Amino acid sequence: MVRAATAFFAALFLLAVPAASFAEETGWLTGYKALSAFRKLERQGMMPTKVQCRDSNKRALDLWETEYNITVAKRPASKDYYWAVGDAYGRTRLRAEKEGYKQVSLGQYTRKKSGLTVRCAIWHR
Repeated sequence: MVRAATAFFAALFLLAVPAASFAEETGWLTGYKALSAFRKLERQGMMPTKVQCRDSNKRALDLWETEYNITVAKRPASKDYYWAVGDAYGRTRLRAEKEGYKQVSLGQYTRKKSGLTVRCAIWHR
């Protein structure tokens, strides 16, 4: 379940999308609400420039329950990006670097009970 949710969440954000005169933050939102807010901003020609993630303190590790604060800015026509969360971070980092993307934001938190570190990141090209 976690792996499937991670892959689904990462796939949604791995879109190469068209940034940068003003910035806007979503505020802290759980996965579903963050995705909804991000999609709305994306339709307005925005792209992520910074991401923070934190544990929601829910019992299960569910990336949809992770809380995100996404900073977005207007997307220049020539700017593409990748976004990854959780176990998709490692493979996305390798793919992004291979394709010439530079990491512009990295957020992470460590789950108190398990000690598991969860990363969220954005790469631009």
